[in-house]
Amino acid sequence: MKTFTLIGVSALALAISAPAVAQNQSTVTQNGSDSNVDVTQTGSGNDSDVTQEAATSFNDADVVQSGTNAISTVTQGGTGTDAANPNTVTVNQAGDDAESLITQNGGDRLEIAVDQTGDSYS
Repeated sequence: MKTFTLIGVSALALAISAPAVAQNQSTVTQNGSDSNVDVTQTGSGNDSDVTQEAATSFNDADVVQSGTNAISTVTQGGTGTDAANPNTVTVNQAGDDAESLITQNGGDRLEIAVDQTGDSYS
């Protein structure tokens, strides 16, 4: 009986804690040139905030979100070093409540690509 109770209590603890484990969140801040960030979030709450500071060059930010409540905010400063090496932001969102907000603060050599499929997106 005691063994059964311990197993039951352990199973209950896992069931209660599982939703907290499934939540996604990401905050990335980068300073300096030639910065690169790749964020991949699959399932559940999703949220990603990426900031690549101003006065930098040749930065790359890639965000991939699959699953429920995705929101992606990317703020990128500076400019690309030349036409072959621009500052780039790429966001791919698939499914459920995707939303993407991208701001690039720089003079030139800036690129943005957003691909959203399925459910609600903006």
